[in-house]
Amino acid sequence: MPEHHPPKNPPSTRTPDKVTANVGPIDGYPILGIPGATAVFQKHSGPLPPASELAAYGAVQADMPERILRMAEQNSEDERLRLQREQLQRFWLDMTGRILGFLFAIAALISGVSLCLSGHDWAGGSIGAAAVGGTVMALITGKYAQTIKKSG
Repeated sequence: MPEHHPPKNPPSTRTPDKVTANVGPIDGYPILGIPGATAVFQKHSGPLPPASELAAYGAVQADMPERILRMAEQNSEDERLRLQREQLQRFWLDMTGRILGFLFAIAALISGVSLCLSGHDWAGGSIGAAAVGGTVMALITGKYAQTIKKSG
């Protein structure tokens, strides 16, 4: 049975694009006559294949590298437009919430004042206090949520 030896060098936290590992002699299998083995792992990320693969595509069909480049550029442009639209929608949603909140607070304050002027002091005061308190509470919790979101 082959023995397991822990690696002499701890694994790196960075992941390289290509790893070549030389494995020493395989203990316990002298009959096979295999002195060792080499393992190659390759990783790629991004919209374009590595240059060597792009050249291989060009060998298959001459215009293929240009088509791949155009496809990557189009994908990048689509992603940029999607992010811009998302940002614009988030802005308008935020502004709509602020405007409607402001209008609600003003309407509640006007209702409270008109109730107080018509002789319903307790009801008017309660509505006015709820409007001011709710608005202040919304501002405080909104700022707190933004602070947590930025730090997290």
